[in-house]
Amino acid sequence: MKGDQITIKFYRSNPDLIETYGPEFNRLLNKFVGGAKQWNTTSSHGIATINNGQVMVERFEDGPWVEAASILILAITPLLTPLIRAWLNSKKK
Repeated sequence: MKGDQITIKFYRSNPDLIETYGPEFNRLLNKFVGGAKQWNTTSSHGIATINNGQVMVERFEDGPWVEAASILILAITPLLTPLIRAWLNSKKK
C-alpha cells in the first residue's frame, strides 16, 4: 500500500502465460477491473486501476509472495503469541 493506493498482485507460476490463471478466473478478474480493455500491458503483463485509481490490480509473476508470506506467518505466529499476550496484558495494568 502506497499512500492512499492499495496494490493487489496475482501470482502466476508460468511466466508469460495469462491463460495459466484459468478462463474462469480471468473472466472474473476482467469483470473486477471493468473489462479486458482496462489492462495496461505496456510495461508488464497487465496492470489495471479501479476505484478512481485508489486500487491497482496487477497480474504478477515475480514470486509466490502470498504463499511465502502465509508460510512465514504460520511459522512465527506460535512464537509471537506469548509475546503479544504479555504486551497486551501489560497495557491493561
